[in-house]
Amino acid sequence: MASSIKAKPSFTPNGAKDVSIVLTSFLIFKLLLLSVALLVPYQFDTSASHMFTGPPWLLYVLHRLVAWDEIHFIEIALHGMQYEQNWAFSWIWCSVILRSGAKLAQLLGFDPAVGAALIGILSSNIFHLLACINLYHLTKTMFGQQRSIPLISTLLYIVSPAGIFLSVAYTESLFAFLSFLGAYFRAKGYLLIPGVIWGLSCGVRSNGLLWGVPSAIGLDELALWRLGRQIKIVIGGICIAGGFIGPQMTAYNRFCPGRPWCKRPIPLIYGFVQDKYWNVGFLRYWTLAQIPNFLFATPTIILFHMSARYYRGDIALHPYIFVQMMMLISAIFMWHVQIITRVASCLPIAYWYIAEMISHGARNPSIAKGSRYAVYYFILWTLSQAVLFAAFMPPA
Repeated sequence: MASSIKAKPSFTPNGAKDVSIVLTSFLIFKLLLLSVALLVPYQFDTSASHMFTGPPWLLYVLHRLVAWDEIHFIEIALHGMQYEQNWAFSWIWCSVILRSGAKLAQLLGFDPAVGAALIGILSSNIFHLLACINLYHLTKTMFGQQRSIPLISTLLYIVSPAGIFLSVAYTESLFAFLSFLGAYFRAKGYLLIPGVIWGLSCGVRSNGLLWGVPSAIGLDELALWRLGRQIKIVIGGICIAGGFIGPQMTAYNRFCPGRPWCKRPIPLIYGFVQDKYWNVGFLRYWTLAQIPNFLFATPTIILFHMSARYYRGDIALHPYIFVQMMMLISAIFMWHVQIITRVASCLPIAYWYIAEMISHGARNPSIAKGSRYAVYYFILWTLSQAVLFAAFMPPA
């Protein structure tokens, strides 16, 4: 367990074979998942039907794959961050990636909303694949002597409980890609590059700010001969802080001093918007009506707890366990708890834990049984979730 984290990388010819297995599995599962979503006969929300113009077959596809927050994403891509509530969403995803699709479609004479949706769906799937590749190489760096762990972890990530949200125009895939990429460079000993990458992640999701913890490793080493190292760590931390503060400053310049949040000691629009428009706050979600959503989140909560406990002796993983537990605590007590199944897609530890259980299962039948149940849950949940999403039913 603990010793595996300190193992040196072992890059073998099996790497090419592993990549082939990952690509094949990725394509097969994506086709299955998207097919399930497209076969849903009815959707309980008609918002998407008023957004797009085009041939009937394309409208049918978009009506099944564009729902929930995607409606907001596309509106922002088309019209910008016009309203206060828009600032709850990713400016990089909406104003850069989706807007580029809208502009391209407009240049070609097509509906810009369709362009934004299609580039979002395509980008999400590409970034999911890149996140899988990043996770494979990150795991190989961390578990070099255990050759089965990288492949198993990556195959598990293909069927991540984030499910359909890694296949539609949501931010989860891009955020996971940047999270794993930053973690990979940090594991390889780089100090500045991870901070730059995790700084970009803050422009995708605000909880990218938590990556400042693993980025700061080694900052307590005050020896003069390590001054260059400290400077790189500090600059990396500034990049992460800047990725979070930059959008907040832009919003402040646009809306202040006319709004009540402008007078707060720390005038952040994100917290105000989550509070006012999404009712996010301490224990606000703890109502009888939300019991089903807590049940949806329970398997992920249990998995987070078990994986953090399993790796608690691995000092090298403590910063990542901290990030995981901060997200878990926030989800249980502050957020809409069901989003933990998709927000958790940026964290590698749970996948490593199940991969190790599968690897050890050959010698321990009880462990093998538990790991099988975890894999069954991953697959059944993602397929069920695709149906629920396409029908516009919770959780989202």
